[in-house]
Amino acid sequence: MLLATACGGAPTNDEAASRRSLSGTWEAKQGDSSFQFSEDGKVVFSQDGLPAEGTYTLVDGDSVRIVLPSKAPFALHREADMLHLPGPPGREVIYERAE
Repeated sequence: MLLATACGGAPTNDEAASRRSLSGTWEAKQGDSSFQFSEDGKVVFSQDGLPAEGTYTLVDGDSVRIVLPSKAPFALHREADMLHLPGPPGREVIYERAE
């Protein structure tokens, strides 16, 4: 029973703090896309004004795994106050917290 509780769905204190620090809207420095994270593990990705709802999980202190309908899962990497969406050389998208 203890093992099931330890592996259960409630986030740890560290994970809850990480979700709080991630929650809110992040906008691309270039282009028209954004991520809106909520503390309950839900995310809305908008591109060119079209939203897609999905989920996210914290992989480690610096990575966020995103799952959206009709797309392969992908990861964002967090560095200071920026989120990086890797791409081909010169095509990485950087997101900053919206004010």
